[in-house]
Amino acid sequence: MSSLVLTKGQRVALVTGDDLAPSSLLAVEDLIAGLQRVCGAVVRWHRLNSDLAAIEEPVCVVFGTPANNPALASVAASTQIDLSAAERVEQLKRRLGPVDKAQLRLLLRVSPQQRILTMLDMQDYLLDTWRQRLRQAHPHLSDLALCRLLFERLNQHD
Repeated sequence: MSSLVLTKGQRVALVTGDDLAPSSLLAVEDLIAGLQRVCGAVVRWHRLNSDLAAIEEPVCVVFGTPANNPALASVAASTQIDLSAAERVEQLKRRLGPVDKAQLRLLLRVSPQQRILTMLDMQDYLLDTWRQRLRQAHPHLSDLALCRLLFERLNQHD
C-alpha cells in the first residue's frame, strides 16, 4: 500500500462494517472528528454493503474484523490490507471482557476532543509511572538505557 499525506480539504473515504458496536461507533466518530479538525479533511462514510467500486476518494480506511464482518476479508484481500492487527484487537477484547455500558454512556457525553485529551493524559501518567518503577528497580541505568528498557517492556505487551 502506498502512503499518502492528507492535505487540507482533501476528500477521504471511510469504510466500516455494517453492524458497529457502540464502542466501535465511538471510535469511528472520533476518527472522523479528528480528520476533520486536525487535517481539514472532508470525510465521506461508507458501509461495506455499499458499492465500494463507486468510491471516488483516493483514501479508503476499513474498520472491523473478519469475525464480525465477513465481507471484510474479501475487501482486505483485494486492497492488500493486513488484518493481523484486527486479530490482536479481538484477543484483547476477549481478555478485557464485556464493555461497561455505564462507562460507555458517560464517554458518549464527552466531546471527541476531550476524550482524546483525556486519553493522552492517561498515556502520560502510565508512561511516567512505568518510568519511575523502572528507575527504582534499575537506579544504575543511564537515561538512554532506561528509555530502551521502557520501550522493550512496552513492546512485550503488543
